[in-house]
Amino acid sequence: MNPSAGVASLADAFLSTLRSYVEPGEPVALVDFPNHPNVGDSAIWLGASAGLRALGAEVRYVCEGDAFSEGSLRRALPEAGTIFLNGGGNFGDMWPGSQELRERIASRLTRYRIVQLPQSMHFSSRDALTRARAVLDSHPALTLLWRDRRSHELGREAFAARSDLCPDCAFALGSQGHKGRPKTPMLWLTRTDMEGRGERLAVVGEPDVTVADWLSRNRSDAGFTYRNHLLSKFSWRYMAPLMRRPGLAGVSMPVARAIYDRLARQRLHAGLRLLSSAEVVVTDRLHGHILCTLLGKPHVVVDTGPGKITAFLSTWTSEHPSVRVARTPQEALAVGRALVTASRAG
Repeated sequence: MNPSAGVASLADAFLSTLRSYVEPGEPVALVDFPNHPNVGDSAIWLGASAGLRALGAEVRYVCEGDAFSEGSLRRALPEAGTIFLNGGGNFGDMWPGSQELRERIASRLTRYRIVQLPQSMHFSSRDALTRARAVLDSHPALTLLWRDRRSHELGREAFAARSDLCPDCAFALGSQGHKGRPKTPMLWLTRTDMEGRGERLAVVGEPDVTVADWLSRNRSDAGFTYRNHLLSKFSWRYMAPLMRRPGLAGVSMPVARAIYDRLARQRLHAGLRLLSSAEVVVTDRLHGHILCTLLGKPHVVVDTGPGKITAFLSTWTSEHPSVRVARTPQEALAVGRALVTASRAG
């Protein structure tokens, strides 16, 4: 597979699917901006925004979760329209904030068409799944997009809504260029949140491995992290209350769009710089894999408990030449070192 052609094909597949749900000039909302340091979620938001722009949609309403206002959305889209819920890996009960927002919107805004952008699905509680089914099945015009075959099959079984398979929104960004030259042989990009399994412990002290997570502040990029933190805090503390007031939403919306775009782009660029700083990347983050694919960066993936990466690879990217799969941290370390050697030899 040609790396650039593979990325372009997935970008085209994303846009082709999205085209079924939006008309040029149609007023739409894009809900649940990820106002946190997870680079992958910023890539998803930017890809969703780019896709809607490419298809000629008129995005009249955006918000982060804490800023959502039913009244403000109705004022921005007074004659109905389509609400796009941001994609990611929060469909289920692992990340309850986004799921609660999703169910709230589906239960209250029944005259709008709702499209859930590509998600992975994971419920550990039967009660949570039953509650989600009751709410989502009651909406008359809901579409659920899934970014892997396993989630697609689960979604079709669990919900009455139309379910479609669609690549992750981040592929709409297209191939990316490296941000700087490698400074370390291997970067071990590992989760430090509730989805992580502590793989970093396997490589602590290895001299050729730099261990990091993009949720942690990078001291070498302190200026960026401080500015990003201040802008994020400003959005949450000052913009969110304004956006919850329907009479002020029209004034605050352009400012919010500009802030969200800047925050997401800063976080994406910081993530690309981090990945570019190594000859080879090992990661248990799905968007560590996706962004390495966009960069054409040699990398090794090790899956976490929910199996999110394996499900995604088997659906879309298992044949991409930049990726290798390992079952254990020890295997990943060996494969990563072999890739470093091959990169230097070639």
